[in-house]
Amino acid sequence: MRGLVGDLRKRLADIGQDIVVTTPTGYRLAAGVTTDVAELETTVAKAAGLRATGRWHALLARLGAAPTLDPGDLAAGLEAAWLDPHRARLQETVLQAGLLATAAYGELGDHAAGVALGRHLVAAHPLDERVHRALIQALSAAGDRSAAVQAFDACRVLLADELGVDPSPDTVAAYLQVLEGAEPSGAGSMPRSATSFVGRDAELRGLAAASARPGLVSVVGPGGVGKSRLVQEVLTRAIDLPGGRHWVSLASVAEDALVDATVALTLGLAVTGDSPSRAIASHLAHLGRSVVVLDGCEAVRDGAATLAHALLEDAPATTVVVTSRVGLGLAGEHVVQVSPLRVPQDATPEELAESDPVRLIVDRVAEYGGELLVDAELAAYLDAPTVYTPASPRQQLVDVNTDLFPKDEFDLSPR
Repeated sequence: MRGLVGDLRKRLADIGQDIVVTTPTGYRLAAGVTTDVAELETTVAKAAGLRATGRWHALLARLGAAPTLDPGDLAAGLEAAWLDPHRARLQETVLQAGLLATAAYGELGDHAAGVALGRHLVAAHPLDERVHRALIQALSAAGDRSAAVQAFDACRVLLADELGVDPSPDTVAAYLQVLEGAEPSGAGSMPRSATSFVGRDAELRGLAAASARPGLVSVVGPGGVGKSRLVQEVLTRAIDLPGGRHWVSLASVAEDALVDATVALTLGLAVTGDSPSRAIASHLAHLGRSVVVLDGCEAVRDGAATLAHALLEDAPATTVVVTSRVGLGLAGEHVVQVSPLRVPQDATPEELAESDPVRLIVDRVAEYGGELLVDAELAAYLDAPTVYTPASPRQQLVDVNTDLFPKDEFDLSPR
C-alpha cells in the first residue's frame, strides 16, 4: 500500500501540493482538496436551490453538461466492487441534474430541449420512474399529448415486464394531469415566462381595459421594449375568457399571403379551400369569448390587418391583440403605446434602486445567478453625460449580457 501511495504522490507532484496525506489511521486527501464528483454534488445542490427561487437561466448555466455525463466514465475500464457505490453516487447526482434541467427547459419554454433530455434520461435510466415522469411532463408541456400518453404506456409495459409492478401513484398522477389538462401549453397557447415583470403600471391598466372587450388592440412601440411580455402579463391575469387565449407568432413570416395559413396551422386547423381566414373565424366564433394574439406583425402588417378585419366581422366575441412597431390602421383600433423605460437622472442610489429599469436589470442579474449592487458608483455611472462608455466596467457588464439586457429596452442615450 505504501508503495502504491508513493507512486501516486509522484504522479501528482506536478500539481505542486500534497494531495494525499498520512494520518494515524491511514491515508486521506489533504485539507482543501476535493474531487470532481464531490464538486458536482455541490453544483447540483446549488442548482436545486436556484429551482426553489425560480432562477431557471442560472440553474442551467450552473449545471452545464452535468445532465448528460456518463457515470461509467468514472475509472473507466476498471472493474472492482469497491467502485460500485461511487459510480452509483455519481449516477444519482447526474440523474438529479437531468431532472432539474428538464424542469428548467419546460419553465423557459424550450420544449424541444426538454423533450430531448427527457428521452435521454429514459434511455439511460429505464427503470427509474422519475425520468418517465419528467418525459411525460415535458411532452405535455410541448403540447404533444399523444406522445405523452405513449410515454406513459411505454413506462407501464417496461415496469411490468422487467419488475412485475405497476407505475407508482406519482407517475399515474402525472399521466392523469396530461389527460385532464384544460389548456395545453403547446403551439397556439400562451407562452410561459420564467422571468419577473417590472413596472409599466399604466400600460398594464390600459391594455387590461382594452382587451377586456371584443375588438382590435394594437400594442406598438420600438423593438425590444417588451411589447410581447406586456401582452403576456396582462392575458395571464385575465380570467373571463371561456374561449381561451391563443398566441400566434408571425415574426418569422415574410409574406402577407402566408399570415392566414400560419395562424390556421398554429391553431390546429386544416388549411383547405381558398380562405383559411373563414376557418379561423368559424373556429373562434364557436369558442365564444376569446383572445387571439398576433405577435410580431412588422413584416406582414397588411396580411395581419386583413385577417384581423375578417375575425372582427365573423367572430364578434373575439379580441384580436397585435404587437407591432406601428398599428394596423383599422377603424375602431385601440392603440397601446409602449416606450423605453427611462433611468431617472440626478437620482440618489435609493431612488435609483426603486426605478423600473434598474429594478429590471437587478432582477435579470439575479435570475442568472449574479448580484448587482445599486450604490453611489452605479448612480454616478447612469447619471453620466454619455452612458455607453467602452472603458467603463458597467458598460462591460452590459456588453457581456447583451442577451439579458437588450439596449433598446432602456433609454440610456446621452442627454
